[in-house]
This record gives sequence, structure tokens and C-alpha cells, in this order.
Amino acid sequence: RPLVFRQPFHAAGDFGAAAQMLEEAVRAEPTPESLLLLARVEQRNPMWTNRVLDHLRMAVTIDPQFTEAWLELASFWGRKGQRERQRQCLEKVLAYDPLDAEALRMLATLQVRR
Repeated sequence: RPLVFRQPFHAAGDFGAAAQMLEEAVRAEPTPESLLLLARVEQRNPMWTNRVLDHLRMAVTIDPQFTEAWLELASFWGRKGQRERQRQCLEKVLAYDPLDAEALRMLATLQVRR
């Protein structure tokens, strides 16, 4: 069942409260989509880097073909300067969807930077 919030946390900039509510929802029923959403909210706080990584990894563990989470994980590693890990995430996507435009674009950009 979809997550429904009574207050627009993102409009008020209260990402901590949004993260807390999402975390409760994820604990009750972890889905790849809710884990990805939680990771995206947590990225707003630089002190939550480990949480972001944990939630993205959980999302792709639950659904190994969840492209959005793999791409987010690739971006995460790119921001950390971990190009090899970034490449590995993109290759995971291309292994099951060799024509994924975003993964191909990101991989091409990564290869240009080398």
C-alpha cells in the first residue's frame, strides 16, 4: 500500500521528520521503493551517509533489478569518488537491461572522466 503523508514535509524543509516517518514505514514493510525514497530523503543530511548506503543496498538486495536504486547507488559512489564501485553498479543494470539509456549515459560519462 502506498505511503501517505498528512503534512508536506518537503515543502517545509523538515526532512528529519520525513526521514523518521519513512523509517517507521520501512521498518513495518520494507519495499525497494520505500527504501529508495528514504535514502533520497536521508541524502539531505551529510551525517547520514551510512544510512543512505545501507538503505540503497537493502533496496537492491530485495529487488536486484530495481534500476532506480542501482542508478542512485552509482551516483552515491560517484559523489564519493569511488569510480570502480560506480561502474559496478551501472554494469549491474546493463547486465539485465543492456539498453538502459541512463546507465549507458552514466557509464559513458564515467569513462570520459578516466
